[in-house]
Amino acid sequence: MRGYMGKFLERIMEISRLISSGNYPNREQLAEKLGVDKRTITRYIAWMKNQLNAPIEFNRKKNGYIFTRPFDLFPDGLSSDQVLTLFLLNKVSKQLWDNDTKLSPEKIISRVKNYIDEKIITGVEDKASRINFRIGKPRVFDSNTYSHLLEALFENYQCKISYFSMSSGPSERVIEPYHLINIRGDWYVIAYCHKRKEVRTFALSRINKIKVLKQPFTVRDDFNINEYLAYSFVIERGERKYKVRIRFAPEVAWLIGERIWHSSQSIEKLDDGSLILQMELSGLNEVKRWVLSFGEYARVLQPPELIDMVANTVERIDKLYKSSG
Repeated sequence: MRGYMGKFLERIMEISRLISSGNYPNREQLAEKLGVDKRTITRYIAWMKNQLNAPIEFNRKKNGYIFTRPFDLFPDGLSSDQVLTLFLLNKVSKQLWDNDTKLSPEKIISRVKNYIDEKIITGVEDKASRINFRIGKPRVFDSNTYSHLLEALFENYQCKISYFSMSSGPSERVIEPYHLINIRGDWYVIAYCHKRKEVRTFALSRINKIKVLKQPFTVRDDFNINEYLAYSFVIERGERKYKVRIRFAPEVAWLIGERIWHSSQSIEKLDDGSLILQMELSGLNEVKRWVLSFGEYARVLQPPELIDMVANTVERIDKLYKSSG
């Protein structure tokens, strides 16, 4: 199965081509050509009207669709910089999906090239060869999982999944996908879980089986992805918020001070060259692992729960190395 987004864009281009032909294709004919149902064609036509301002009308005499004025998917053409962006997007996608050709936008890019002046394409590939990305290898997951989730996400369909939870082990769940997100190379789906009766986060790498149920759902009015992840250090969410304060030694203070680690952060620089990073977080496991990565150069000041977690881990590591000596 090709990626759902890839199929979506290909179908939009094909619908545009068929309507532009002047043969007045109707829903039934478009559905047959594209291999989808009539309801899907209705959604695509509505999307083209709303998102692309496509001048599509249904001619009752001809019993089919027509553009009421000339319409071009790329009315202003594509500049050299925009074409370069497409090539770079392809490079990024190969890392996000670990070179899975079924999920790569390469096929879409090859079609888009038909709309681009050859003079612009010349030289872009050379430019793209001088720019690279090191996003990091994602956790392994089945590309069909991603494609099925995209279908369920965009069509608002429930899914049945077999999932492995680190805390409770394997289980089967019915979920309603609200949001798909990639964080630091790893893919997650934010979904309402019928089993837990709340919105939860699921790693795609732990979804062993998935089936789109074709059962429609409505996203809860109170869901907002930015609010949902507001107090996550990476992706973890806890049941309460903590004020986290960490003191970093002068040896690494410059590293901490040169970037934004969390939207809630504040930094206090001290006279000895060290600094204190303060954040408001709802989960402590991710920040615990991050603190430990700085070794003796980071010390947790607050909250007591995080101090104990780091101290207990250091104690277990000390015992591990002493016992193996």
